[in-house]
Amino acid sequence: MIASLNPAYLCYLFERPKGMLYGLDKKLEIHPIQKIHSSKSMWDYIEHIYAAGKNSFVYPKGRNIYRATLEGDSVRTEEIKDMTLKQAKKMPATGCLGINPARHRMVYAYKYARIIKFMDLDSNAERTLNFQQSGFDEGTLHIADGLDANVTYYMQVLPTRDYVYITYSGRTPYVVAAENNKGKHHMYVEKYDWNGNPVKKYKLNDFCCIYGFGRKNKPFGIVHLLL
Repeated sequence: MIASLNPAYLCYLFERPKGMLYGLDKKLEIHPIQKIHSSKSMWDYIEHIYAAGKNSFVYPKGRNIYRATLEGDSVRTEEIKDMTLKQAKKMPATGCLGINPARHRMVYAYKYARIIKFMDLDSNAERTLNFQQSGFDEGTLHIADGLDANVTYYMQVLPTRDYVYITYSGRTPYVVAAENNKGKHHMYVEKYDWNGNPVKKYKLNDFCCIYGFGRKNKPFGIVHLLL
């Protein structure tokens, strides 16, 4: 389900295997809108897509972030950001994206590097928060063919109007699983404003997936991850 910035629809629905976008109107009727993406293989698909305007959508795919704009019966797709890290070009650019159309901002938090990028939706302006230690390079990802043996840094980006919340692990999935088996659960939530300024860091005595925030930007619900 995708938040809608078009008053004609309550929300959008995205059929991932077919790359098809639908709109859900106020009568709860579903309308096919446009095919945004054509898959070339079973691995070629869009996992998450976000509304960036009334007729535009942004999504990460591979090492890039793309914008798809609906223009009548056609779709114009353009690459707007390359998320490859210059100091570690061979490292997977896996991460999580969050969008704030009202502020024309997007943020990308990397999974295998302690790096966050705050970017402008309409220009090349960006701010990089690099929390990596000195010496971060191609050798930082020690086990390229066994990603779960590497440290997972950022897991989720949760945008709100005024702030963005980013969940942080800082351990390998193997370590998290071992801790959970011993009843030792913990993770962190980092809070930033949309200019990339750190505001606060919370420690949760759980390892979970947060799915929403209340009106005062306080978490109101969590779904546990199965490890």
